[in-house]
Amino acid sequence: MGIVFDGNGDVGGFRAALTGDFDVILPTIEVDGNFKAIFGMHTSDTFLQIRTNETRFRFNGGSSTIDLPPTPVGTVVSDGRLTRVDGVVSFTFNGNTKTLSNTGIVDIRNWGSMNGGAFFVGKMSGVASITGDTDGVITHDFDGGVEGDTQLTNTSGDYDHGTLSGFTTGGFEGSATPTPSIADAIALASAIDYLEEIGISNIHEHERSLTEYAVSELDRL
Repeated sequence: MGIVFDGNGDVGGFRAALTGDFDVILPTIEVDGNFKAIFGMHTSDTFLQIRTNETRFRFNGGSSTIDLPPTPVGTVVSDGRLTRVDGVVSFTFNGNTKTLSNTGIVDIRNWGSMNGGAFFVGKMSGVASITGDTDGVITHDFDGGVEGDTQLTNTSGDYDHGTLSGFTTGGFEGSATPTPSIADAIALASAIDYLEEIGISNIHEHERSLTEYAVSELDRL
């Protein structure tokens, strides 16, 4: 389950402009290459990008940066998190954490893109949440869709849903629950009717008689 990003598509249609304290829990991320943006604005003002020499979080109109060690290709990262408490921003990713005293804006708008282009190749899964001075909590369930769906639902409200666009391959993984076969349902109903017509107690009695007969015959051997 999850969303597979092909380098052409991203998920937009939502915005979290965070100016006070916040808590951003990232989805589980499977890294398939370098220079892959996990999220970003259509400018370079705010983004989180996996780069060759570092894993970079940039914010505050592009003037503030926190760099963590590089994330090797093939890594699955499930601890990604951004927080700000009392003016101190903390960035955690792949077991590394760094802090910076800063009250600048963090503007999260698109999963899988930055600078107006789709950059991410890999997979995002699980649940991401953004809590702060928005209209409410944004909760995106990356496992909540099936192949062909184009909306990443905000399960915490009726706003800030994500919209999948630009994908040529990838998108949501998983198929919808198959529709039960009508023929199978009819056959099952007929079998139940037949058993009820015979009578469950009669079936049990017949089984008991067969068992007794089999035992008596074995005793004669």
